[in-house]
Amino acid sequence: MSTLRSVSKLVVGTAVIAFTIWVLWAPDYSKTALESFVNPISLGLSLAYPILFVLTEFERPEAITTLSRKKLRTEYKVLNQSVSRRENSLLVSGSIFVTAALLLLGQSTMVSSQPVLMKLSIFTSWTIYSTWLFLLQLTAGRLTDLTYRRLKDIEKLLQLEIHTFLGSKRDPVRKWIWLWLLDALLLGGGLLWGLNLWWYKYSIPIQVSIMAALTFKR
Repeated sequence: MSTLRSVSKLVVGTAVIAFTIWVLWAPDYSKTALESFVNPISLGLSLAYPILFVLTEFERPEAITTLSRKKLRTEYKVLNQSVSRRENSLLVSGSIFVTAALLLLGQSTMVSSQPVLMKLSIFTSWTIYSTWLFLLQLTAGRLTDLTYRRLKDIEKLLQLEIHTFLGSKRDPVRKWIWLWLLDALLLGGGLLWGLNLWWYKYSIPIQVSIMAALTFKR
């Protein structure tokens, strides 16, 4: 657990330092420089999610120390209720943030004659969705995964197979839908912005490799 946290801090710290150095050494913020500023943001956002996802994928809950069946059943019931509430709240918040991001991206096409407003609308769309994706969806997904793993550990002791069975039937690519939507927003906004979109040549192959590795790992 401590090793995972250390790696996470190292990755985030390195990214922040690299981005800060890039900003400080940027020549100016003319139109051309602004475009070169947005592309690294797109690359960073599209790679940050799968990298952080991998770090949480290998995290495991603490070992079960109690053997009391009564306590295990109580914990099992509480965990079941908590994961249900978390998934429902995530679905509600996701529908709000995703809709807002898509509406802003669509709004940018209506102000295409005003480049400043169009770019502001695109950037705001990215900001809203990224805020939800990294601060809500990713953290809630981490807690949900840990909860399911804990439930499966309890099931082994109680000789149950509810979540163990359901987990084997879940589509492994289901978790990546939010990343695909991020890519769609970045690509769509970049096309409307008129960017070169060089970042996707590096981001998409890395994303596919990570998805394939985690899928076959199962």
